[in-house]
Amino acid sequence: MIFIGGSIAKGNPDEFSDIDFRIVVSKQLEKSKILVEFLDYFQDKIAFVETLADNYAVVHFKSFIKLDIFVYYKSDLSPTPWTKDILILIDKDDFLKNLREESKIIETIFTSEELTFILNKYVAYMHELYRRTIRKEYNYAEYCTLMMKNSLVSLWLIEKGEIANSFGDWSKYEGNRSKLDSYQKRFLKKYTPVEFGEIGDFAKNINDEILKATKHIVEIDKLGIEYNKYEKLINYLNWNDMN
Repeated sequence: MIFIGGSIAKGNPDEFSDIDFRIVVSKQLEKSKILVEFLDYFQDKIAFVETLADNYAVVHFKSFIKLDIFVYYKSDLSPTPWTKDILILIDKDDFLKNLREESKIIETIFTSEELTFILNKYVAYMHELYRRTIRKEYNYAEYCTLMMKNSLVSLWLIEKGEIANSFGDWSKYEGNRSKLDSYQKRFLKKYTPVEFGEIGDFAKNINDEILKATKHIVEIDKLGIEYNKYEKLINYLNWNDMN
């Protein structure tokens, strides 16, 4: 059985989209062996293999195509929000068809634990930004601003009932396929990149956006987190003299 995920399956790829290729094999077969055999078949077309694990590889072809390939057993797969849009190529016993249909009726539920994870990451990077800016470690500081912005975009998407990417993943957060509204896109663009002479303004403004989005998510999803604790943590540092 073979299926494709990602933007190709959803129908919104462009010429630079990765190919998320998935193979489902029987338990009698060894995943790593199937993966190696697949790569060997295309060896003369491959520029380099970025990652090679027992059941997973990231491959770059000479034609500038990037391929992410997974090998699964049936028992590895279960209905999730990520499998509701898969593009099925080979499915002899309707296993993939049933997986896709069952995935479509799953209600996406955002949890207090997930919100806590994002907020903890945000506060940690905010504190690092403060330290690194004072130390004039500007590349480290730039990385912190990137992760803070990633946290905010995750919350914005969650407000809209969307599934956020894994933390730190910017895929489809920007550009024509972004689901952000015009205000959110303008905010992101204003601070891309963050000029080091405006670190204080950036921190104060993104802190406000984080707290506003968090409060809204807590209210609409009835999540039990210590909002006041995060409000104090986020407002603890004095950014007035950082510009």
